[in-house]
Amino acid sequence: MEHLAEIVGLLVVVGTVGVVTWAVVAVRRRYRALRRRVEALRDGGAVAEIVRQLDAAWRRYPVTDASWRRSRRAQRSMWMAVEGSEKAVRHAEAAGAPVGDLPSLARRLHQSAGDVDRLLSLQAHGAPGTGTDEAYAQAASVTSAAQEIHRAATVSLHRFTSPDVAAVAAATSAEVQALHEGLRASVGPA
Repeated sequence: MEHLAEIVGLLVVVGTVGVVTWAVVAVRRRYRALRRRVEALRDGGAVAEIVRQLDAAWRRYPVTDASWRRSRRAQRSMWMAVEGSEKAVRHAEAAGAPVGDLPSLARRLHQSAGDVDRLLSLQAHGAPGTGTDEAYAQAASVTSAAQEIHRAATVSLHRFTSPDVAAVAAATSAEVQALHEGLRASVGPA
């Protein structure tokens, strides 16, 4: 068994070294290719061409587009709220707290969030002003509904479990006090 742990550790080290080596080789290869292009263009006096190519390459990334960033932010906050509400409902159900129709509402909200997510994805790459505000308003509505579900499940769980917590805390305090009294009686005062 000890040898198995050593073998696994050795495999992890070898794998890590392999991945790091591969990454270093890939980065060096790209750096060398870029350096050759820069030298070739510099010899031809085309530094402006390099700047133009780098600028065009940068603009191809969606992160440079403000509407893309706004859509991703809306999607992320919407999904965090939806997943939080689903988690709250699951915890309340697992504890046996009364949840009413919250599980089915959470499922329906998840489906609606999927629809809104697709709208926001299209808006991130579409023309500005084509229903974007409506998609953001729908995302805000889904987020608000998810927060309400989360709040309702949390209140239900809190009201259902709070009396048990108080009883356990009181019983624990009484038991600790009795233990201290018993120790004092058998050993003497500390």
